[in-house]
Order: sequence, then structure tokens, then C-alpha cells
Amino acid sequence: MKRVKVSEIIEDPVSGEWGDEPEEECEGVPVIRNTNFSGDGRIDLEDIAYRKISEEKIKEKKLKPGDIIIEKSGGSKNQPVGRVVFFDIQNGDKYLFSNFTSALRPKKSVVPKYVHYGLLHSYLKGQSELYQNKTTGIRNLELNRYLKNTKIPLPEVKRQNEIATQLDQVQRLIDIDDEMQNRYDWLIQSIFLDMFGDPVTNPKGLTEVEFGDLVDMQGGYAFKSDNFIDDAEDGIKVVKIGNVHYIDIDWSEVQYLPSSYLEEHERYSLEEGDILLALTRPIINSLDAVKAVVVHEDDLPALLNQRVARIRVDSDKVTEDYITSFIYTQHFKREIERYASTSLQPNVSMKEVKKIKVLVPSLERQKKFSAIRQRIIEERSALEKSEEKSKELFSSLMQRAFDYE
Repeated sequence: MKRVKVSEIIEDPVSGEWGDEPEEECEGVPVIRNTNFSGDGRIDLEDIAYRKISEEKIKEKKLKPGDIIIEKSGGSKNQPVGRVVFFDIQNGDKYLFSNFTSALRPKKSVVPKYVHYGLLHSYLKGQSELYQNKTTGIRNLELNRYLKNTKIPLPEVKRQNEIATQLDQVQRLIDIDDEMQNRYDWLIQSIFLDMFGDPVTNPKGLTEVEFGDLVDMQGGYAFKSDNFIDDAEDGIKVVKIGNVHYIDIDWSEVQYLPSSYLEEHERYSLEEGDILLALTRPIINSLDAVKAVVVHEDDLPALLNQRVARIRVDSDKVTEDYITSFIYTQHFKREIERYASTSLQPNVSMKEVKKIKVLVPSLERQKKFSAIRQRIIEERSALEKSEEKSKELFSSLMQRAFDYE
């Protein structure tokens, strides 16, 4: 199979624009920036920036469906620069891209989505790391070198379309599983509100108790950076702020401590059923929910790092299922937002969390809810396994298309 340099199948890269701050919010032209790059190569428009840019620049650089946007400045220790997203938005708006990115326009002789998947595969394999340099903490991609030295297989156009379509279809399967999981989450919250009422209005007249009177809360330990090791086999996983997202611990990035720390820092050792709450940047804007997860058996052994709170319930008063679902209510989220500082890195203290009022129904009623919630979670877990299989299929198809053909 013939392999070609990416630079040979695209037009000359176009550098992005940032422009000026508009006078009014949401005035100006929408500009796609690094924040809008998702990990699967698609654009997330939730936090789009609007900038004041001249009509001449807009006309010259506005994106067209089929363009590929590549990150040329940014990245981090665990996220190399060079991410790509595919522009396929057709809502009538004119979109530009920031000065930390460039636009790549595939030539008419190739299928744009195929080229995009080729670059996405290259990034996921770590190819862009070979062409990045670091200045003042920011990683920069040597874009021209990267495009001239990165090669992808180039089958006939019909086969390019087939590969792109196959990958799109598998991505859709992943999306469907993800959407269904969200519906199960919504169902749990809907049943919670039906059984216990809105915590704000308390229509069922339940007793109100402060959160701190129902649970034991403890913060994590400030482990020093030079204590961490790379040995995954002998090391102990550490739950850091970045691992706390929604429902389940996110282990996509893991750090380890020596196994001896488990005994030395027993107080910070986690147990199955522990509820973990993020105390820094505690809200997930995309989900409109608090960052909170439950520790499962396969997460252990693990230690707790600073800025994450461990919550253990008083089983004589409340169940883990009840408190977990209460944490995911809009009422709890709004209380966290009220207490969180308004700095660029919002923080909430355990002292403030403990003050939040909680409705306390009878244990019998809570246990009935727990039984329902656990049945729904079992069904949700089956969907998670289905999604993992779809992700494995997606990865396999990418390798077959760009490594072997």
C-alpha cells in the first residue's frame, strides 16, 4: 500500500486568528480554540469564544466543512500538542480558529474525513511528540516538519470513503451507549425526586439535617511530587483531583506511590463504597453536575491525594445510595457553587460542604430506593461494557486502516 506524506495531500496550512475582545458578550465571530478539542477528534462547542475579527480576515480564514484543525501550541505533561478535530458544522455561522491552532484543508483528490482519521491515529500513537518543543511552559508543534514527515496509507478514494464511514459508524455506536448511560443517570435522579421530593421545597416535609451530621468527611494527603513512581506493578494508585469526574473514577491518567505507603498512610487508604468529592473545580459544566465518584472493588488498593474529600456515611442514619444521589441533585450542586470561590480555580472547603442541608427520609424508604438504584446501575454497567467493546473495535479499525493497509 502506497504511503504519502500528509503535506502532499493538503493545501498549505493556515494560521489561526484571535482578534480582540468584543464590546458585548456573544458579539463577534465564534472562534474554535484548544478548549473545544475533544479527545475523540470532534469539536465541543460548549465553551466557544467570540472574538472581534476584521471582515477581511473572516473572509480569508473562515472554516469550511471538511477542514481539519490542528493544535500547534498547548498540550501538557500527559497530553502532547498536536491534537486534531474535524470541522463539519453547517449551522449557517462563520467559524474561525485561534492563533494556537492551524487549519488544514485536504486536497480534492482525497477524502477529508479519511485524512482526519489518519492524523488522529498518528496523534494517538504519539507521533506528534517527536515534533514538539517546549518554551516557557507551552509545548509547540513544529507543524511543517510534522506534516512532511508523517505518512498515511493512501488507498483509492472508494476505499478511503469506506474506512471513514466504518469509523463514523463505530463512533456512533459509542455515542449511543454514552447517551443511554446518561438516560439511566437521569432515571435515577428522577426516581429520587419522585420518592423524596425536591430538596429545595421539601414537599414531603422531611427532616432537614446538616450534611456533616450524616457523614464522616476527610481530605486527602499532600503527597510530594518526588514521592511518585512509575512502577505500575508494585505501586499503589493515587486518586488525584483529575481522577474525580462523574460516577466512576477516571483512571485514564494514573500516578503511583510505593506500596509501603499503604501502611504508612493508612488513614488515607480508600475502601469500597467510599464517596469522593472534588474540592477544587468541583463542577462539571458539560454535565451540570458535581464532581463526585464512588470507589469500587476494582479501584483498590488506592490512596487519596489532597483537594479530594472522602465521604463515609453513618449507616444508622443514611445509605450510601441515598447520599450519592443527593450529591448529584441540582440543589447540592447549587449549594457547592454558592460556597465555591469565584477565582480562576474555584475551591470549596469541607467545612462549607458539611453545612449543606440534607433531607432525611426513613431508612426503610432509603433502602427501597437503594434496591431500585442498584438494579439500574447493573443495567448501566452492561452498557459501559458495550461501550468499551465499541472503543476496542474503533481502535482495531484505526490500526488496520493506518498501520497495516
